[in-house]
Amino acid sequence: MGEKIMSAVDFFWILVFLPIALLSVYFSRKVFNYWFTPLSVFLGMNSISLVFYHFRLLPMVDVSVITHVLVLVSLCLFVLGVLMAIDGRPIDGSKPAMSAGRYQSLDQFFYITFSLATVGWVAASVLLIFNFGFGVLLRNIWMLQGEFQMQYLGYLNLIGILVLPTYVVKRGFGSARNLDLILVIVSLFGLLLAGIKGYLIYSVLAAVFAWSAVR
Repeated sequence: MGEKIMSAVDFFWILVFLPIALLSVYFSRKVFNYWFTPLSVFLGMNSISLVFYHFRLLPMVDVSVITHVLVLVSLCLFVLGVLMAIDGRPIDGSKPAMSAGRYQSLDQFFYITFSLATVGWVAASVLLIFNFGFGVLLRNIWMLQGEFQMQYLGYLNLIGILVLPTYVVKRGFGSARNLDLILVIVSLFGLLLAGIKGYLIYSVLAAVFAWSAVR
């Protein structure tokens, strides 16, 4: 892939997507009394990523016009969904989004999710150490990425992606405990053992959306 220089077409798409990102922040502030909402996150992340793409700072695969149109359609549908959800009325941010009686269900989901994920990566670690030996794994740490995601146990470890977002929700509603943060670190360590950065990225992005929604 050869490097490309910005063209008039690139400049046109920048003028299309940059205002969308800015307007999403303004609209969020106006309607939700807070700028960091799912609306601004979704529209902002997608729009800004395309803006940077069209600066042509890195050699990348060409994105077709139809793909740009599909992105614009998805952004419009997301905005439409938001407007339907709020029924055209501004949101009163002073009212709590969750009653105290619903914290118990949230806690149960958090601890069950943590437990399943921990069983997954701990069991996988024990089996790998038994099969290969701790020294072999330590000298060939790259083996974990392929061997760690064994059937069924690997699926349990993937559940750990949900632990951080759930903790963020608990934190947002004031029900998080000090112990919960330790459990989050333990779950993220299990994802880190798998050696696939995407798992951690999914967990962090989900946490960003969760925090945005809570606020």
